[in-house]
Amino acid sequence: MEEYIYCMMTNGGSLTDEGRNFLMKTAIDMWRGTRGKQKLKHDEYEGLVTTQKKIVFLGTAVGIEFIAEIESEEGWFATSYVVPLKVLERGEHQKGSWMAGPPPELLFAQPGNN
Repeated sequence: MEEYIYCMMTNGGSLTDEGRNFLMKTAIDMWRGTRGKQKLKHDEYEGLVTTQKKIVFLGTAVGIEFIAEIESEEGWFATSYVVPLKVLERGEHQKGSWMAGPPPELLFAQPGNN
């Protein structure tokens, strides 16, 4: 079964599949280590990923929002993405796709209290 990681916003720049998977792994590592921020160091870029553990409901899926501030050869840019709770709790990302923009069934988001 394919899982979606929702890219909510990108302000300039672009990421390869490898770069997006690295952001996913970073989010999982942050969730497991209960960290609110983590530095990025990748072949393509470096930067910082943060989360306020904001819960986002996407139809029947529930996820946590992460924000990455990235410096690359293209310059500085930011992206916001939502990782489903089931992926974070499982601690690994199997087969998945990045979906540009929120799905039409985006209901609401609320701040986390962790």
